[in-house]
Amino acid sequence: MKKEFLYYALVAIFSAISQTNFFILKIPIECEFLLNYFYFQKIVFASVCLFIWAAILFSNSILRKDLKPWENWVYMSFTVLPAILFLVSIDYPMLVMLRTPLFMIASIFGLIYIVPLVIYKTYTKHKNAKIFLLGIIPFTCCIIFDLVIHNLTRNDELIYLTFLGMPSFIVAIGIVQANDFVNYRIQLEDLNKSLERRVLKRTERLQLAKNEIEKALLETKRIARIDPLTNLFNRLHLMDSLENETQRAKRYKLPLSLLVMDIDFFKSINDTYVHLGGEEFCIILPNTKQVDGFVAAEKLRRIIESSVILFNEHEIKITCSIGVSEYRLSDTSISELIERADISLYAAKRNGRNQTVVSEL
Repeated sequence: MKKEFLYYALVAIFSAISQTNFFILKIPIECEFLLNYFYFQKIVFASVCLFIWAAILFSNSILRKDLKPWENWVYMSFTVLPAILFLVSIDYPMLVMLRTPLFMIASIFGLIYIVPLVIYKTYTKHKNAKIFLLGIIPFTCCIIFDLVIHNLTRNDELIYLTFLGMPSFIVAIGIVQANDFVNYRIQLEDLNKSLERRVLKRTERLQLAKNEIEKALLETKRIARIDPLTNLFNRLHLMDSLENETQRAKRYKLPLSLLVMDIDFFKSINDTYVHLGGEEFCIILPNTKQVDGFVAAEKLRRIIESSVILFNEHEIKITCSIGVSEYRLSDTSISELIERADISLYAAKRNGRNQTVVSEL
């Protein structure tokens, strides 16, 4: 779009300079402003050639968009070079002498290039070609009139129609430029909407992926803290939970008890039936004094003692020994709490098993 705007600006500028010639064509050569008139005519004639060059560039940028490097040199040879020759004219007779051949070269080349291009693009149903065609028809007729009347027959009594035909071409390419700008805005809005939809879909997919990852992470953390055989929390979870509970008990000066339980004669059960894994279990009792922990431990021990486990049509009866300890504010680590519960557990085993022993306060 920037390139098309630049070419359109060049067309408009050179057309505006060329249009000023229409108002002073009848100034006599013998007037006292001959020198100024001569320089002005050089600029105007050069502007006409440069107008054709800019019109070709604009037409190409809108209708073709596939220029080759050597094509630019061809356009400049037939349009920019005549403009340079006009500008380097040393006097008015030389300017008049160059006018006919240079105008014919630039104008005929412009017509031969632009008109077939516009007609071909109109035939192939290019979206802007019809607007170009409507603008170029009157402009082409004016150029042909000037070539025949002024340059070939040397009749300077009539006005130059090329300057009158330029506005129709300017209006046409202005409409094309405006139409392209509107289409560009529409395409940009459609692209933005498309990008928003793609970003939304991508965001949804990323959110789903994030949810799956978080779910998998939570599951991984859960598995890392679960014993696969008993589906109970493992030692890692015990140590973290016990650390948190001891900190809470210390902060709020609350009681905390720990039960360490071991199944009696578990090795013989494993050897007789099947290897069931470890037999030690820990139970954390927040906000529970040691005496209350003992009551809870006894209830649990009696339930286990009276229970019957059915395994492969065999009835299995088990008992357990339990050690109870209470958290002390003087404890420097959770290891001390666990050690006291272990000592009580081994005391229960030494005393004959199937009983609960509490540690000393």
